[in-house]
Amino acid sequence: MQRAMVTVRNSKGLHMRPLELIARKAQSFRSQVFVTRGSNRVDAKSLLHLLTLGAEPGMELEIDATGEDATQAVEQLTELIGSEFEGF
Repeated sequence: MQRAMVTVRNSKGLHMRPLELIARKAQSFRSQVFVTRGSNRVDAKSLLHLLTLGAEPGMELEIDATGEDATQAVEQLTELIGSEFEGF
């Protein structure tokens, strides 16, 4: 299992458009990928599950993945979630 912590940097938090990008990116991996906020751990490949996180600016999220491409999944999703999502 691979894990990393990331801070939400988008000034509007993780709303529908950024979450759609996150879910699509997660779906590109064979590994199981999850995002956790507090006690809420959700499947990163599900847009609806990601919406339940209510991730606002400055919140810390944990990304974890298990599988053959877990390292790449965690690295790329951490980078994406930690970005500003310019234009969104």
